[in-house]
Amino acid sequence: DTLRLLPTALPYRLDIVEGDVRYQGGQVFIDSIRAEHGQSVVSADGGCLQLDDGRWLLTVDVHNGSRVIPDAELTNALPEQMRGAMRGLNLRGSIGLSGLTETLLSDEQNPDPAFGWDLRLQLEGNRIGDVGPVHGLRGELSVAGQKNAKGIFARGDVRIDSMHINDLQITRLRGPFQIRDDQLRLGGFGVEDAFNQPIEGRLFDGTIRMDGNVKLSDASFNVRLTLLQAQVAVLLAELGQGKNDLSGTLSANMAVEGLLGTTDLLRSRGRAIVQDANLYQVPVLFQLLNVLSITPTEDVAFTDAEIDFTLNEEEIVFDDLKLWGSLIALYGGGTLDRRRQLDLVFNTRVSPRNTFTRIIRPLIDQRYTLWTIDVKGPLDDPTIERRSLDAVGENL
Repeated sequence: DTLRLLPTALPYRLDIVEGDVRYQGGQVFIDSIRAEHGQSVVSADGGCLQLDDGRWLLTVDVHNGSRVIPDAELTNALPEQMRGAMRGLNLRGSIGLSGLTETLLSDEQNPDPAFGWDLRLQLEGNRIGDVGPVHGLRGELSVAGQKNAKGIFARGDVRIDSMHINDLQITRLRGPFQIRDDQLRLGGFGVEDAFNQPIEGRLFDGTIRMDGNVKLSDASFNVRLTLLQAQVAVLLAELGQGKNDLSGTLSANMAVEGLLGTTDLLRSRGRAIVQDANLYQVPVLFQLLNVLSITPTEDVAFTDAEIDFTLNEEEIVFDDLKLWGSLIALYGGGTLDRRRQLDLVFNTRVSPRNTFTRIIRPLIDQRYTLWTIDVKGPLDDPTIERRSLDAVGENL
């Protein structure tokens, strides 16, 4: 009733439950074969032909509708160069599989088979890890390549329509990738002038770009991320802050390194810039202006910001955080942890755009402080306190 196969070169058990195989004119024809491995189900056609050098070439056309579960047995069957990344990725959920595979079978002179493939992988709501932040993966990956005595080489394209990182959604993620042995290159090089072509998508109604490297054997990665012209209103709405009539844009860049599947070694440094935003409507900043005894209006709004930050495992450290508008500026820093708890300290100054500071030129370079502001507590409802006139006497 069942023919069980366990190939030596790709030790992934397949239970052949139905299909027709016929031998005719020196060639093997495989018609509508169906194989199972637990909940994985693959249907395919194919054939096997002896080449002029005596080796046999097995061709398999995997039908649409085939499903594979990326379990531990499949991971262990993969080439050694790729196992670390698959274990770290810990992908959950079934994957649709279709496309062509070729296997040049071994013989006495060639003990190792050679593989070729041109496959499409369908993601249908998969997630990374049981409780990881990345979930709702929907879209397609295409990859064509080969594995032989020279190593592994492949090229492919990412076409992910939607994915979530915690509550944040990235859409229309498109771009190339390359694999050479245990090195995965995210992004690629275009035809014209060999320019760098990143993987690109949409986030906060802006553009997010990604490129970098992943070492498949140990799952370590080093990736650069760039965010261009994101809309402040969309960003704050997804974070539960602000209103839809907010304005302004956000651009940022950061370098991230770590290991797939864990946050223990995650490291990142970056910089973000906010421009032409009416940030006085953000609840936290509205409350802050009230603490400063300033009426929150557009005339004295915080409109611009510059942020230098570091991501260390469980928290974001704001190394240098500046907010300013026409009247005042805030200079400070602090932390935001994974529980969305803020711990920030700001010093207030006269804005660099204020007419007074332009007239009294010598004061521009002075580190004078009018007030010191403490912001602590949950991001949605922090406690904001003002300490009056810290250090102002010394500066005067």
